[in-house]
Amino acid sequence: MFFITSDTHGRKHINKLFGLQSKYSLCAVDYIIICGDSGIIFDESNKPISIQLYESLNTNILFIDGNHDNYNLLNNYPVRTWNGGKIHEITPRILHLMRGQVFNICGKSFFTLGGADCLEMETKTEGISWWKDEQITDKNIVESLQNLSAVNFTIDYVITHTCPSDFFPMINDYYVSNNLKVPANIRRKLGTHSSLKLNEIENNINYQKWFFGHLHKDIEIDLKRIALFEKIYVLQ
Repeated sequence: MFFITSDTHGRKHINKLFGLQSKYSLCAVDYIIICGDSGIIFDESNKPISIQLYESLNTNILFIDGNHDNYNLLNNYPVRTWNGGKIHEITPRILHLMRGQVFNICGKSFFTLGGADCLEMETKTEGISWWKDEQITDKNIVESLQNLSAVNFTIDYVITHTCPSDFFPMINDYYVSNNLKVPANIRRKLGTHSSLKLNEIENNINYQKWFFGHLHKDIEIDLKRIALFEKIYVLQ
């Protein structure tokens, strides 16, 4: 089984995963996928504790990078190929799925493209609390399209941290239909460089579902586009 969520931020929001463990008795053939900001690799001093906590879930942890990950630490891990795509292996059961990759896992195809823009750079310190590598680059898009062309631009599941800015009208409709106003920070997040770059992917592929985080909201925009935060989406 696959369990998809986002923004666990190290130990801050990990309890939802322990609830998952008690409900489903996770094992070696299951996968938890975190759509960025896992925070497993963020603070050098707390890294061993974070790794130990995620390891204690007794299942496979797959995560993409977001805009709250320590890229200096993350990029120190060697790159290898796993199930058709490039990864950083944190431990044999904790894997960072790198940008622009296509993975075949248990007969399902996953496209991964982490990254998002930091909105608070003026209050943070480069290399300590934010990194230039957070932003999705043209190089990421080129590699993504090359790898997607090998599967005829058809994928089962897309995993990103932020989402295409083209999703915003649908998100706006979701809020309007629930008599709510779109939070200002969501408007800002979906107007960034990284969200705009993701339009290039969305406009070129066929997919069943697109999962993302970053908004710190659980929003099922429609049957295909799903924002996750507190909720855990179960794929069987």
